[in-house]
Amino acid sequence: MTVHKAILLLAALPFLSTVDFTLARAATNLDPSTPTPASVIGAPEFCPSDALILYWTGHHDRVQLDLCRTVAGEARVICCVANAKIRERSEKAMAAAGVDLTHVEFLETRHASAWIRDYGPYSTYRDGALVVTDMRTPGRADPIPTFIAELSGLPSQESLLVHAGGNHIADGNGMAFCSEHLFAANPSWTAPSIRREMSAALGIDSLVVLPTLEGDTTGHCDMYVKLLSDTLFAVGEYERPEDGAGTDAKILDEIAERLSSMQNLDGRRFGVVRLPMNPIVPGSLTSNRSYTNSLIFNDKVLVPVYGTDLDEKALRTYAASMPGYQIIPIDASESIESAGAVHCLSNQLHSANPLLVLHEPTRNAAPGDQLVLECRLVPRFADCEVELHLVARDGDEMKPVPAVLSRGVWRAKLPPVRESFDYWFEARAHTDAGVLRATLPRGASSETFSCEVDGSADDEESVARDRAER
Repeated sequence: MTVHKAILLLAALPFLSTVDFTLARAATNLDPSTPTPASVIGAPEFCPSDALILYWTGHHDRVQLDLCRTVAGEARVICCVANAKIRERSEKAMAAAGVDLTHVEFLETRHASAWIRDYGPYSTYRDGALVVTDMRTPGRADPIPTFIAELSGLPSQESLLVHAGGNHIADGNGMAFCSEHLFAANPSWTAPSIRREMSAALGIDSLVVLPTLEGDTTGHCDMYVKLLSDTLFAVGEYERPEDGAGTDAKILDEIAERLSSMQNLDGRRFGVVRLPMNPIVPGSLTSNRSYTNSLIFNDKVLVPVYGTDLDEKALRTYAASMPGYQIIPIDASESIESAGAVHCLSNQLHSANPLLVLHEPTRNAAPGDQLVLECRLVPRFADCEVELHLVARDGDEMKPVPAVLSRGVWRAKLPPVRESFDYWFEARAHTDAGVLRATLPRGASSETFSCEVDGSADDEESVARDRAER
């Protein structure tokens, strides 16, 4: 497949292609001693994570405590603090809130803000190995991503491009989305130089640039857009045009329309759901009490809520759009007055193995149906294989069915089905760092999907014949 790298600008209609990317990766200042550029992949937020990262200042601790309570016990929590006194205060607050402190690690650095999403680490994979990437942040005292890498025993790299984490959405398939704020933050960089650095540092082949909102002071796209999976976006929506600042309601509608007409680099179309946007609050730092500023952490989605009538609608939209995830409301009514919510106040360190299998289960079939079961792998590694495992109801496991890749979708073709069966997927990515393995369900083979074949019990002769053939 030929990949055309490009920066697309959504601020004007129709799309404007501002840079025609070539297939060659440009040399980078990240590792000039390397004779050939490494294969770089950026992890999307929804891939497996090992650690939640916070910076504790004593402000906005309501959100941070709720995040710690939710995650501690199943993953690491790395809590950055400015000094021993603040560490002591944070430990007392966490203990009083019922946080399991045995899973919390403290990292003392010089003072920084609570908005660690913007200056914290990016999880990237160079030839299959996890590397912490540090995108430059003006005025920052310490390279906190580097410290987190050292704490975790991981290599790190630094980029000279200023790129806030709240303004970065990656699909794991070589495509990323940000707002126009990226160019304002890097006035001396040309579009081609930004392209080269995004490719080398974050593995981005195609960058889509969104317009900013008048009613949002951050300039970051996570305040109005969220990627829920590799091909599904959530975009904010005002009920009435006057609920937003200026033409923000129209801008959001245009973003939703354009994203729904776009394809990813495999040629698959993006879907879009709409999340409600609360009416602006005159005089506040942000009029954008956003539900897109959520955090996807493994099987949980931590959604900011504000005590308004739209909270329940937002939670229902997440539940309908992300089956299998726990949707957990987090009270962000205080932090949003400072222009941030759950996503802004958190960061994450992805797992050494980020491989994720995505699949919409097939629950029912008719006798004789020749099913084709599909799945997708995220992030995109070059050398992968997928097998479909079938299990008869008596517990006998049949010969695995190899899946074939086409336009980003793995398809396994079954012989005509005669009886109900269970199944699961196994995927392997072969990298220089080793073989990465993932299954779906994640607990396979003890956990499986079930497909009921209607009327199969009445066709015992066909079942016996079908098994003998297998």
